[in-house]
Amino acid sequence: WAGMRLGMTSKRSKLYDVKVEKAGLFDYRTFQFRPAIQADLSHHVYEKLEVVDNYHDGLGVLYSDLYFPDHVNFIKDSTFANNRRHGISFRQLGMRVTNTQIRDNV
Repeated sequence: WAGMRLGMTSKRSKLYDVKVEKAGLFDYRTFQFRPAIQADLSHHVYEKLEVVDNYHDGLGVLYSDLYFPDHVNFIKDSTFANNRRHGISFRQLGMRVTNTQIRDNV
């Protein structure tokens, strides 16, 4: 399956206690892959995620909203393991990662 894509929202979102596995195959005909969880403009909080055994990156953040007035752009108490690319990939800085395991990604 392709995974989850979080689009641009006007308010903060929270992804809490989610397990994503065997995701990332965007198009099976052309063998295009995408991150298991992709955020276009991130002003989200990711907490207690388990993102394992995916076909591409575990979490892909295109842009982070650096100027959002609330406390956002956190990854807390999560695990990114055994993904076929990176555990977490960023195109722009602006994410706080605490108490998170990023391991065994190829």
